[in-house]
Amino acid sequence: MNREEFIQQLNVHSAEAYRQLYDEYYKALVLYADKILLSEESSEDVVQSAFVYMWEKKVTFASYPAFTTYIYKAVRNAAFNTLRHKEVEAMYVKHLENSFNPMETEENFYTEEVHRMLLQAIDQLTPRQREIFLLRLNNKRNEEIAQMMEISVETVKTQVKRALKTLRQLLGSYWMVIILGMME
Repeated sequence: MNREEFIQQLNVHSAEAYRQLYDEYYKALVLYADKILLSEESSEDVVQSAFVYMWEKKVTFASYPAFTTYIYKAVRNAAFNTLRHKEVEAMYVKHLENSFNPMETEENFYTEEVHRMLLQAIDQLTPRQREIFLLRLNNKRNEEIAQMMEISVETVKTQVKRALKTLRQLLGSYWMVIILGMME
């Protein structure tokens, strides 16, 4: 296929023209991008993205020189965008490294694990105990709970005591850690 036919076929998005585009330009464009990116893998990604963009956006060309100008500019711009993205990524990683505090992360993990254990234990309470206990955890007074549930204050107190006893049994040695954590 000569240059004129090639451009005509590209403009009608012929699969054959795109095969020829790949066969004739891919390696050269990867080398071109690699001069900027210094990474063959990233360069291949940039060129493939340029080809995909042309296909999806149905880019057309007035002439062969317009095509060559377009494809090399597209690859160059994509390579520079990739570099800018990598710089931003590197700054973000550096920020994370500088702000990373292993003690704080370990503490957060421990706190989350304790909360998970507590919620798992609460799920094992009877439905009524669970409901009353969760209301207590949300700082509701016994009187408020009794009024909301239309039960006596004594029933609320009894259910809270039973819930605490069950949780103490289920959580074993973690019980005190959880109680202390709830007081913070």
